[in-house]
This record gives sequence, C-alpha cells and structure tokens, in this order.
Amino acid sequence: KNLAQNSELGILTTNADFLRPVMKTLRADSALLYAVVYNHEGSVLHSEVDEQSQISIPLEVDHSIRQKFVNSNEVIWQSGIYYMFWSPVYSADSAQDESLLFDESVDENDSLSSGDSTLVGYVNVGISLNEIDVRTREAITASAAILSIFLPLSFLIAYLIAARITKPLGKLVKLTDSVTKGDLSQRLNFNGEDEIAHLAKSFNSMIDAVRKRDDDLRTAHDSLEQRVRERTEELAHNNVQLMRRNEELDQFAYVAAHDLKTPLRGIANLSTWIEDDIGDQLDEESRKHLDLMRRRVHRMEALIDAMRECTRAGREDSVIEQVDTNTLVKEIIDELDVPEDFTISVSADMPVFSTIKERLKSVLFHLIDNGIQHNPNAKGEVNIQAKDMGHFYEFRVADNGPGIELEFRKKVFVIFQKLETRDANETTGVGLTLAKKIVDEQGGIIFIEDNKEQGSVFVFSWPKQSEEVTA
Repeated sequence: KNLAQNSELGILTTNADFLRPVMKTLRADSALLYAVVYNHEGSVLHSEVDEQSQISIPLEVDHSIRQKFVNSNEVIWQSGIYYMFWSPVYSADSAQDESLLFDESVDENDSLSSGDSTLVGYVNVGISLNEIDVRTREAITASAAILSIFLPLSFLIAYLIAARITKPLGKLVKLTDSVTKGDLSQRLNFNGEDEIAHLAKSFNSMIDAVRKRDDDLRTAHDSLEQRVRERTEELAHNNVQLMRRNEELDQFAYVAAHDLKTPLRGIANLSTWIEDDIGDQLDEESRKHLDLMRRRVHRMEALIDAMRECTRAGREDSVIEQVDTNTLVKEIIDELDVPEDFTISVSADMPVFSTIKERLKSVLFHLIDNGIQHNPNAKGEVNIQAKDMGHFYEFRVADNGPGIELEFRKKVFVIFQKLETRDANETTGVGLTLAKKIVDEQGGIIFIEDNKEQGSVFVFSWPKQSEEVTA
C-alpha cells in the first residue's frame, strides 16, 4: 500500500527516476525479495529484485489479476517460498489526461475506477516466508524472555498488593460486618503512615463516634422512657381526677337542675291555680302578667336543660356505627315541631358512612331547628345537602329566613347570644353553640356562608371516620 501510494507520480509520468527512491526504501527491508511497478497497460515500468532469490517476477498483469481488483483492492498469493502482494494504483486527477493512460489496445476492464479515482497502474511485492518465519521466532523468543522476567515480577507485585492492601481490606470488611451486627468492640491496628493505616485510624474513630452516639441514644432513651412513664402516670392520675370531676359536675348539674326546676314548676302551677280560682275577678292586664310569668318559667326550665346539655356535650358514651344520613334527617324532622306550611327538602345523594350517630344528629338537629325557629316567612324552607370532599363530608343547611349580617356571624355561636329579643322568640340561644362545640371536637369547622339570596347557609365539615370515644 505504501508503494502504491508513492508510485502514482512515476506511473503518470512514466519516469522511473521518481520510483527509485521508493524502491530503495523498500529494499532496506531484508524480507523483501522483489518489488515491481506496472503501468496502466500492465507492463513493467520499474522493478527491484534480490538477485540471490532467483525469482522470476511477473512481466505483466494478466487478466485474472485485473478481474480480482473489481471486488478488492488487494490480491495475495502464496507460493512455496514467498508471499506475492498485488495492489492497484489509483489517481484522482488522471481523468484530465486520458491519452496518457489508455489507448485503443487496452481492454475495457483495465479502466477500473474506485469512487472518483481512476486506475493508473499496479504494484507487486514479494515477501520471503523464511524471513517472516525467522522474525516470528525472534519475536516469540523475545516475548518469552520478557514474559519469563515479568511473570515472576507480576506474582511478586500481586503478593505485595495482597499482603499490603487486599488482606487489610478483607479484615476491614470482616470488622464492618461485625459492626453492622452490633459489635462495637472491634479495632483495626495497622502501623505506618500509608493510606491503609490512615483508613484504619478513620475506621477506629468512626467506631468510637458510633459507640458514643449509641451510649448517648441509650441514655436519652432511658431518660425518655422514664419521663414517659412519669407522664403516663400523671396523665392517668389526671384522667381519674377529670373523670371524678365530670361525675361530680354531672351530679351537680342534675341536682341543680332538679332543685331549680322544682320551684319553677311550683310557680307555674301556682299561677295556673290562681287564674283558675279567681279568673272571673282578674282583668286582662293581670291575665297577661300571669301568662308572661308562666312563659318566663318555661324559658328558665329550657335554659336549665340547655345548660345541662352543654355540660354533657361530647362526653357521653359514643360508638361508631353505619349511618344513613338521609334516614337520620328524616328522624330529626319527626322529632321537630315543623309548621304545616314549612318545607324541608333533603338532597337525594346524602352519604352513608361510619361515624358517631348521636353527635352528627345533634349538630343537624340544632341547625335545622334554628332554620325553623328564626324563619318569619309564611312558607319557610330549609334545604339539607352533603358533598364528598375526600377525607370528609361537607354538609350545608340553608334556609330562606332573614339571614345573618356579617358582623353577627361569630356572635351566634356564643352561648345564650341571640339576635332577637327573648320575648320575640322563646329559644335558649344554646343550639348553635352546641353544634359548634361538637363539630370542633370532631376536627371539623363550621361557618356561615355568604348567601346572595335571602336566608342563611350553615356549612360544616365532618370526618368520614371518627374514633370511638367513651367519656
């Protein structure tokens, strides 16, 4: 290939002087038996032959060799004593002067091309098999000699690496496994100032730090357990005290309610007896006074009952059960004193889920009752809806009453607070307070939504699952 690349100018100019330097360079290799350059017609243009080889070089490039170059840029034959290498010579610029390359006697197969290049000639060299054999044996001998030197040296280096690095690392891996299993008493002891020794010191420092942290954690854990035990005992004691206080409060509320309601009933009965005994002697004003006194007595009884209900709200025994809220609302409607012209509508897609029934019922009861009691319209309406919000349900209780101004929306949830005079409406003002207290205890929120139309819209959220609570 080297000869073919450097023979292009000599072939194009048919000047052997351009080929001699290349030939001499090749002849410096003792393995070369001959080298021949042919023109495009296949005739010898220049040759160099080792006379001692007594080899007859091909005087022309025959048709079979030319055909070989159609599919390959090299042709190789092996004779008994040498390899014969054929290679074509191409020129990219030769097409500019075709008269220099071809004449009418040249077969059309000689005008072979490779891409944009044109065939202008051939080169042929013969390489001695004996010389190649000798060089091969020399190379093998040299390689064996080098291998005989470096193989023991490689074993020595491998041994030193194993002794200096692999074994310490193996010990480090073993100790690491022990540390992983909780044995922090292991230590690595390597003398010196190399990387392995520094690694051993770092490993020992790490173990010391882990032991110290483990001791600190154990101390903190013991201290925390002691504090938890103390706190648990304190909470248990406080819980017992709280239960006792709740029982005392319930007992006090029951006794107070009974003792307060007894004279109130007596007053109401007495006013009724007076009216029955001397009714014909009473004027209209006196009758109004007696009636007002009985209504105030009834309000006082209702307030006493509401106060007792307030003290017990959220502390009664509560069990989680499956609740159909549509059925629940119907139960509430049956318990309420609903006017004949009043309409209560319930959404068809009310949810069924597990919760504390009595608490949800109490919230809905007070909100629906509030929409009835404070609705002055001749045909009042209350609408109940529910919407699934993922982890909780959102309930909406809307009415067509007078509505609540923004400045009073927080006030209505305060106990005993009313927006109407007490004589105008005999309600206690406790219902919304109870509703808010129960919703807050369940982790929900309750508020009054802005309503573009007339009326109020109470919205509260209720978790899908409530924990069972026993007071």
